[in-house]
Amino acid sequence: MKKKHLHSILPGILLSLLTILFSCNSEIDIRQDYDFEVRMQKYRTEISEGETKELEFFIDKEGNYDHTKYYVSVFLRLGKGVITTDKDKMMNDNQYYEVPASGFKLYYTSQSAETHKIEILVKDSFGKEKETVVTLSNK
Repeated sequence: MKKKHLHSILPGILLSLLTILFSCNSEIDIRQDYDFEVRMQKYRTEISEGETKELEFFIDKEGNYDHTKYYVSVFLRLGKGVITTDKDKMMNDNQYYEVPASGFKLYYTSQSAETHKIEILVKDSFGKEKETVVTLSNK
């Protein structure tokens, strides 16, 4: 009785082993560093001295790897003003701050009556970088 039972399941075991053996591929590529784009919500390009503009950014990822972190750095190329995060934290030029993977908001408060140019650099934990430039003209 045991031999009959063994003979009936042996083909199934053999087929399973062959499937496992031949389905293995040593060239499996597990990606972690997907490309991304930075998209910005539309905004009015005019600003007055003392006025604050909300600048909203979205990070559109080609793929998703849960452990990827994103960072933003700002540089005020022209004009005089203050850039803060949505948590009212003042941002320093050329210093990176971690941001959520979905996107983030920055707030720019003008402190002069001239044209303002802000360079925003977003990078991921794999070193990929994307730059966006925001230009605001005096009203």
